[in-house]
Amino acid sequence: MRKFVLPVVIVGLLAACSDYKPPAQSASSGDNQEVLDALKKVRSDLRALQEQNEERESVVRTLERRFSDIEAAIGDVKHTLHGFDQRGKEQSELLEDQGETLESVKENTGKVMELAQRTEALSNTLNTLKGAVDELKVTLATVDLQKFLDVSRQLAEVTGRAYKAEGERDAAREMLTAADATMTQLKGKVSELEARMGEMSGSDISKHPDFVALKKKVDELVDGKEKLQKDYDKMKALADAQAEEINNLKAGVPAQPKPAETSTPTAGFEAGFRSVVKTAQFFEVSKQFNMLVDLKEGEMPKKGDVLVILNEKEEVVCELKVTAIFDGVQFGGETIAASVDNPPTQGDVVRRRRAISAGGVDE
Repeated sequence: MRKFVLPVVIVGLLAACSDYKPPAQSASSGDNQEVLDALKKVRSDLRALQEQNEERESVVRTLERRFSDIEAAIGDVKHTLHGFDQRGKEQSELLEDQGETLESVKENTGKVMELAQRTEALSNTLNTLKGAVDELKVTLATVDLQKFLDVSRQLAEVTGRAYKAEGERDAAREMLTAADATMTQLKGKVSELEARMGEMSGSDISKHPDFVALKKKVDELVDGKEKLQKDYDKMKALADAQAEEINNLKAGVPAQPKPAETSTPTAGFEAGFRSVVKTAQFFEVSKQFNMLVDLKEGEMPKKGDVLVILNEKEEVVCELKVTAIFDGVQFGGETIAASVDNPPTQGDVVRRRRAISAGGVDE
């Protein structure tokens, strides 16, 4: 807008000059000189105004350049600020990514620590197993393998016998319980009979036929119960002995060895030794029989002796290994190679083979 100021001033001056009318010819020369001086001054003022206008235009151009520079600088600043904002966003995203990475690192660190603990536990277990293996190696180096196998076999055999003994003991207990119940019932009848006959004044109830018969039956039951009690005690002792043998075998104590054979299958039997099978019970576990034998004649056999069982036809049924001795008149044992097709039964005879001397003569 400043560019239009000077032309307007010039146009105004020219208009003023055009309106000027020279004085009449009658005016003096002095007046003309004043007019010329005024024109000179106007022209001088015009030149001064033009110079001032040029200076203003120069200042305006300078200001415009500065404004342009400032606008450019402002644009640069805006661009820089935009760059800062973009970098800020990128750094914010980077920080978020780093935060997620940190959480992932924390989670992985927890997993690593858990894995380290499990690894340590496995390492401890492995060390324990290595120690056990080393101990086992030392044990195997000092243990006779054949002895271990023998003891294991003996343990299996004795366990089978123990099952048999427990079965016989339980059977004897049941018989004893039944006998007790029967005796209790009969004693009640005796007491009732005594009370009823006691009402008969002057009567001797001890000679009454019913009382005598009942008393005899009670006495027989008492005797039977005593025998059953003895059988039960012996069966219990046999079971206890075999349980002790099992414990010894588990502790590494070998069973009593079988005595050396001193007779041949064709040799005769000792004339002074004779026993009779009292009870015989078959056990499915070992497929053999557990037996209680009454000694009738001769010397009591030793624990571990092997005897022969004969049937009523004097035929060999099987062999019997003595496993327990009772009160000098009975002993217990387990059959060897008995067959269910030809089993030993109550009443079979148990004999001892006659020993053969080195010269082949019966001793």
